[in-house]
Amino acid sequence: MVSGSGAAALNPEAVQKASIARAESTGIGFTEDRFLTRARALFYARIAFLTLGLLVLGVPGWSSALGIGGPVAVVVYLAMVAYSAANYLLLRNPSLGRAVTFATLCADLLVLVWVAALTGGLRSPFFAAQLLFTTLFVVLFPTPLALVPPLLTFPAVLKLERVLFGSGGGQLDGFVLLWYAALNCILVYLMVYLNERDRARHRDLRARARRSPICTAPPSNRWTNCGARCA
Repeated sequence: MVSGSGAAALNPEAVQKASIARAESTGIGFTEDRFLTRARALFYARIAFLTLGLLVLGVPGWSSALGIGGPVAVVVYLAMVAYSAANYLLLRNPSLGRAVTFATLCADLLVLVWVAALTGGLRSPFFAAQLLFTTLFVVLFPTPLALVPPLLTFPAVLKLERVLFGSGGGQLDGFVLLWYAALNCILVYLMVYLNERDRARHRDLRARARRSPICTAPPSNRWTNCGARCA
């Protein structure tokens, strides 16, 4: 009577199907692990921003010079702490992890727009963080629609600055807008290029896994049952 491992070794079709299933599961696992790794990097970046925000709120000279303070700033800060913690706790949730990450990234952009409008609009030193968020959107959600939220920060900052101070849209703002647009295009190109290289390499590994059948024989019988390739 042929054992289960021996029967599998004698059935090439079953071995091939098992190899394909392994390759598919490896592809899914790779995509999920890559997302989790990058989402954790987002969490640590938020910790850095929250630390800086706490310093701004805690040092009266900084908060008064930047015009960021009062109860509204405290509420915004606490909201950021809450949704950052919730996002981290829900990362592994298969149905909510990605959606919550995308929503909280959009919330980060809203905070950035508010802070930038209060501290100089497009010329605000804080607005440089928009480039970081463009990068995060591209690496976490590599689709064209994911670029819409970070690109909308430009008109949003200009509009909010006009609403708050009745100014904005100066001559220099046009140049700053073009400068940031060029940097965004460069970043997007680099991230897309690196993502495609990463995907191509993984597709090659999966193709090799498809062509390489699984050796199901016991270690003592691998040379006899499966040939030299399983030794």
